[in-house]
Amino acid sequence: MVRLIAASAGAVAAFVFSVTPAGVGVESPAKPAVPVAPSTAAPAAPAVPLAPAVPVAPGQATEGGDGLRAQASTSFVVDAEARVIRGSTEMTLTHEYDPDYYFHAYDIPVLLEATNHRAVRSDGAALPVAVERDANPDAAFAHAVVDLQPNLFAGDTITFRLDYDIPFQAPRSEGWSRGNDAVITFPAISPGDPGLSRLEVRLPVGYEVEVGGAELARFEEGGQLVLRAEAIDEPWTFMPVVAATREDHLLSHDAEVAGLTLHLQAWPDDPAWVDFIAEQLDAQMPVLEELVGQEWPADRGELEVIESSVPTAHGYAGWFDHAENSITLGDDFDPATVAHELAHVWFNATLFTGRWINEGMADEIAESALAELGTPGFRPATLPPPDPAGPGAVALNDWAELRGFEEVDHDRELYAYHASWYVIDQIADELGVEGLRSVVTAAVERAMTYPGDPGGEELTG
Repeated sequence: MVRLIAASAGAVAAFVFSVTPAGVGVESPAKPAVPVAPSTAAPAAPAVPLAPAVPVAPGQATEGGDGLRAQASTSFVVDAEARVIRGSTEMTLTHEYDPDYYFHAYDIPVLLEATNHRAVRSDGAALPVAVERDANPDAAFAHAVVDLQPNLFAGDTITFRLDYDIPFQAPRSEGWSRGNDAVITFPAISPGDPGLSRLEVRLPVGYEVEVGGAELARFEEGGQLVLRAEAIDEPWTFMPVVAATREDHLLSHDAEVAGLTLHLQAWPDDPAWVDFIAEQLDAQMPVLEELVGQEWPADRGELEVIESSVPTAHGYAGWFDHAENSITLGDDFDPATVAHELAHVWFNATLFTGRWINEGMADEIAESALAELGTPGFRPATLPPPDPAGPGAVALNDWAELRGFEEVDHDRELYAYHASWYVIDQIADELGVEGLRSVVTAAVERAMTYPGDPGGEELTG
C-alpha cells in the first residue's frame, strides 16, 4: 500500500491505495504462498494545527489521479558476502493538486524485515523516516513514511532517496525474504505512477535465478546479473519474486523410510528441516500406502525431497516432479503440503489423464492420512461447493497441466484446485475408503469400466 498524506486547513486526509500482488497462487487452495496484501485501512494521520479541514472527495483518491506526480526508481543489490540485500528508492514528487492542500509525507512500502531506514534529499539534507507496521497483522510489508521537508505545496517538486537494508533471514522467520549460502529470495517492488516506475535487481553471477509473478529483462553487467523493468504500467500490481539458488551449497542427507532410501536436500542453515521432513515421510508413507491400496511404485526408485524457495516465487507451496521423482517444498513445517505432494507419487498423469482427478485424489488421500495421524490439515469444517460463476471458473476437464509459469491464471488455479477436491470428496463420501481404494486398484490394473458379458475385454490403449 502507498499512502499519500495531504493536509489542508488544520487536518489531514489520507489517500489509500491497495496493493494486490501478482502471482497469487497455491499448490493447495488453503495454503497461500505469497505475501498478504497490506490492509487498505490507513492509520490515523497526525493533526496539523491549522484551520478546519477541507474534505477530499473519494474519487480524487485514485491511482494516478491523486494530484501528486510520483516518479520512482528502485534497486535491490544483493551483497552475498555481507549477507544483506540493499534496497533503495529514489522518488521525485511534484504537487499537481488543489493549491489549498499540501503534502507533508510520502509512504513507501518496504519489507517487514527491512532495517536501517534512512532518507536523504537531493541536496544532501536528511529527512525523518517513521516505519509503521500495517494494520493487517499478516501483512508482509511495512510503511516507511518519509517526512517531506519542506512541505510540498502546489507546483513544488522534491527529490529524495530512501535506503534500507534487508539482512538475510533465517528459515521460518517472520519476514518474507530468505537468505543463506544456497538461496536468496525476496519480492521486489517499486512505487510510483503508471509508466513512471523503474525496478532493478542486481545479484552476483553463479546463481540459478527464477522470477515469479512478473517478467524482468535480464543481462550481465560488471560481474553481476541484472534484472530490470522500465516504465512499469501498473506498479501497484507489479511484484516480481526473485529466487536465486545454488544447489551445490545444499545440505544432503539420506533417510531410510519403510525400506526405501530417500534423498533430502536442505539449506545449509536448516538441519531442522531435514529432521522434520524425515519424520513426516516416515509417518505418512505407510498410511498413504494403506489408503491408496498400493505399495510404493517399484519403478519410481528413490525419492528426492528438496528445500527451495522456487515454488513460493511462482505462487505454490510445493510440487512433485514425476520425471525427476522429486518433491520440492518451502521451509515451512507443513505436514499437509508434504502429504499432498507425497500422494502425487501415486496420483499423477501415469494413473489418470485428467489433472483434476489427480489433484483431487491427492488432496483427499492426503487429508485422510493426516486425519488418521491426528495431524491438522487444510480441510475446513465444511468443504463448500465451488461457484461456477466465480473468478477463474473452468470446466475441470479443460484444466490443463502447467507447461510453464509465464501465463499462469491464478484465479483458475485456485478455482480448479478447490473444485477438484470438492468433487472427489463428494465421491469419497459416497464410496467410503474401501470403495475409493477399489477405484484406484482398477485404474492401476487398467480394468475396463464396463466389462462385457460373459468376459471382460482386454484394455490395450
